[in-house]
Amino acid sequence: MNMDLKGKVALVTGGSRGLGRGIALALSKEGIKVVVNYCHDDEAAARTVGEITKEGKEALSVKADVTKPEEVEKLIETIKEKYGRLDILINNVGQFLYKKIADLSVNEWQAIIESNLSSVFYCTKCALPIMEKEGFGRVINISVARGELIYAKPMTTPYSIAKSGVVLFTKSLAKEVFDKGVTVNVISPGTIDKREKKEDKLENVPKDISEGSLVKPAEIAEAVLFLLSDKASKITGTNITVSGGWNL
Repeated sequence: MNMDLKGKVALVTGGSRGLGRGIALALSKEGIKVVVNYCHDDEAAARTVGEITKEGKEALSVKADVTKPEEVEKLIETIKEKYGRLDILINNVGQFLYKKIADLSVNEWQAIIESNLSSVFYCTKCALPIMEKEGFGRVINISVARGELIYAKPMTTPYSIAKSGVVLFTKSLAKEVFDKGVTVNVISPGTIDKREKKEDKLENVPKDISEGSLVKPAEIAEAVLFLLSDKASKITGTNITVSGGWNL
């Protein structure tokens, strides 16, 4: 990786646990100042920030519900006040729900769409002016394997619609902002192994997925780091699938 990322500032939404935590830790190892966004779990955010600062790196946790535009505005303003810049945005937040359409409430539908798709719009819209002013920015959105195929999977309708929308949003925005020094890409994970320790119990893993096909957060983070590197400076509007073959 040629690009010197040291001193750059990254926002990772949903950065306190699971995939977001893995990405936040990987970015910090490159000398990036990481803003760990979270919504509910104060302790998890504190642990993630503590793990980063223990290594002599810089991190900040900011509580904000990124499904609410007004809270996103305050989140971005906090980053501007603290660092005066924002170079990297990782749109990672995304609730999951397994339920038949007939059983979905209006609130549940809206929550899944807002969490997985609208939050990407809200955060990106607020971050872009800062990036464009600096002439540099990297936006990386998280979708799901098969999301680019508009894959119809029963019981996950709003989630699938939102994640497919993330891919289309990424491609559309990439065309708009590349000449301003900003690249926009999407990473689509397969089933993620969220265990922090090997002895922890596997949860919510489909029966047709072997343990060897599970993707670790650190492996998704490697794809993120590639998209931040000089080697990817001309890559934009692209979807990188990291799935262990689950989507084939």
